Amino acid sequence: MKNKILKSIVVLILSVAILINFVACGDSESNKGKKNVSAGTYGNDSADINSNTNNNGETKKDLNLEIIEETISVGTDHAVGIKADGTVIATGSNEYGQCDVNEWSDIVAVAAGGEHTVGLKSDGTVVAIGNNRNGQCDVSSWTDIVSVKAGYGHTLGLKSDGTVVAVGLNNYQQAFTDKYINVVQIYAQEWGTLVIKSNGMIQDVDLSFVESRDDEGWESWTDVSKISGSVIALKKDGTVVADCHNNEYGQCNVEEWTDIVDIATGTHHTVGLKSDGTVVAVGRNIYGQCNVEEWTDIIAVFDNEWATIGLKSDGTVVYTGSGVPAGVEKWTDMKIPE
Repeated sequence: MKNKILKSIVVLILSVAILINFVACGDSESNKGKKNVSAGTYGNDSADINSNTNNNGETKKDLNLEIIEETISVGTDHAVGIKADGTVIATGSNEYGQCDVNEWSDIVAVAAGGEHTVGLKSDGTVVAIGNNRNGQCDVSSWTDIVSVKAGYGHTLGLKSDGTVVAVGLNNYQQAFTDKYINVVQIYAQEWGTLVIKSNGMIQDVDLSFVESRDDEGWESWTDVSKISGSVIALKKDGTVVADCHNNEYGQCNVEEWTDIVDIATGTHHTVGLKSDGTVVAVGRNIYGQCNVEEWTDIIAVFDNEWATIGLKSDGTVVYTGSGVPAGVEKWTDMKIPE
């Protein structure tokens, strides 16, 4: 009888201890505001962003960003582009419906992810279609957006106040954007996220990217206006800087470039658009992706793994290399970014 009573007392004590520990963990400061780090919705709905400072003590500035137009975007196996009338065309793999954009209208920017497509409307709302396995298309509630980007399984949105929202895959914290404020540009790597702050410096949260690098020289860069790859940056004075942990093919040999107004990167090559509409390129050229020396009248260049894509001032598209979905070279009457 005594043994049974003792066993009952022990069980009761253990149960109470477990309950207390569970409640304490749920209410502790270290767990407040945390979200699922595999997939879901992240960004400016956090307590940190709703205040005037973030969790790094940075003070939020009074930004009023304008829409950043992006006419063409190439994903893993599909490409999407905006016509002059604001409608959208797409070509390539449509396994998940990522090319079903024929009914979209009033679009000012597009982003092609791994298996999904995102469109920014002129009123700051966002549409998305395609594979939504990780919630990367759950953007219907977004408002006041000025720029959109898409990684393989995540989607980013930059708001006019300089904060960032994100949905989708978050296995490397690429969609955990709570600490971002004072952002003026966003960039979605395949599995990562980079941003440019209002002070012209770069910030990232992609753990896989950080841990793979021998150094982080890009953290000291200033006056950056655009970023691409891992990591090539265009500075406000028209020069280009690179911080590559692997320069096997010379894709980071951009230190002599000047008068550059746009950049794009592939797997092992880098492209620069000069202010006179000509294009320069360095890096691996196995598929002819660097054969741009005869291009003229180009107003924008775009990222692709094994190719280089250019938009001409007459609204036509040119490309060289391999891997661009068939039909892109026939696109005409494309929207000219303002």
